[in-house]
Amino acid sequence: MLALAFSAAAASASAESVLAAARQPASIGTATVSVVQPADAADIILLATGSVAGLRQGMTCQVSRDRAPIAELVLVDLRPHAAAGLILSIAPGEIIRPGDLVTVKLQSR
Repeated sequence: MLALAFSAAAASASAESVLAAARQPASIGTATVSVVQPADAADIILLATGSVAGLRQGMTCQVSRDRAPIAELVLVDLRPHAAAGLILSIAPGEIIRPGDLVTVKLQSR
């Protein structure tokens, strides 16, 4: 079912927003938000890169804007050049927007 939601969200994304996000250079473990797709149970956050940038299903990521953390999400579906995440937490009064930076949270041992 999540794969269907991922496909529907990707299909509804405007070509311009996806291309703009795709132009952003991605380094290993980072991505940019390309689309925020509202859904009944939880919003789906689509990223402009996926497994080619080292992202893996189940990774916890931090979403930031202007270097300030605003949210955390978990990656739930990945493709080579796209990923989908669900919001775990978000700062009061914040919303996730296309262009926000997503970085993998490193787990301390």
